[in-house]
Amino acid sequence: MVSIYIIAFYRFRSTLRCLHSLKKHLRSAYEVIVVENASATEKQWTVYERLAKRWDQLKLVKLDRQRHCPWIRARVLKHACGDYVFFMDNDCFVENDILPPLVSELQSDKRLGGISPALLYYPARTFQCLGIDLELSGNRLFHPKHLCHNEPYETQSHRKPFYSKFIPGGCSLFTRAFLEECGYDDNFRNVFGDYDICLQGGNLGWKYKFHPGCYVLHHKTRPDPLYVDAKARLTDWHGSVRLFEEKWRLRYFILEEIKAGRVIMDRSGFPQWLPRDSWPENLNQAGGGP
Repeated sequence: MVSIYIIAFYRFRSTLRCLHSLKKHLRSAYEVIVVENASATEKQWTVYERLAKRWDQLKLVKLDRQRHCPWIRARVLKHACGDYVFFMDNDCFVENDILPPLVSELQSDKRLGGISPALLYYPARTFQCLGIDLELSGNRLFHPKHLCHNEPYETQSHRKPFYSKFIPGGCSLFTRAFLEECGYDDNFRNVFGDYDICLQGGNLGWKYKFHPGCYVLHHKTRPDPLYVDAKARLTDWHGSVRLFEEKWRLRYFILEEIKAGRVIMDRSGFPQWLPRDSWPENLNQAGGGP
């Protein structure tokens, strides 16, 4: 059985869309665990409860206060009963049953700890993520790179599953055995928790794959101001960067880009690339610099 683990943090309509897509398309043995991260109104929580009464596979977990994502995922095995756990962000949805081919791939190799489908932007249906490689320079500069980005899905959908250095925490299927050996470090407060768990596994001989024949759609809408502010309160980006460097002796490449004036910190507390024509070196080339 697969335990699908969804953190519901604002984006109520997106969460319902996610859940309805699973209920409609999944035919495999599964359970869905929605962890409501102290963001739903009383009326919204009632909707979740009504849905759970009509859907035996749905379980609800209600947190008493808002927590950052790695903290929640670190406790997944307290709630999940399946031999496999699929972490799924609440603004994603499916159009078919992606579980059988993903589970089959994991069953074919006991040291394969996790596998991710292609993650596509909706409605463009172009790649957000298919494969994450690692560029590591001599000074231990850590630079994870998406192998495909903004390309049409059809350009890669025919490919066979392939190995990857990392897989995304919000759209990946892990074996229970992997999660029992490599848990989320709840000291991280953002995507560094995903990098960390993959590095843990790599050191212990676990491997990861992407499966281009499967996809999940990511409906990335304009964020609600309440969501942005709440996310900013939960995020300590610089603290996670420091912790990552202390734990792995790897310095995140974005720090150099911030110093160079190509990246700023946005309202939600995450780094945001500036348009290329506003980078200092390009302004100087155009005669706009001192």
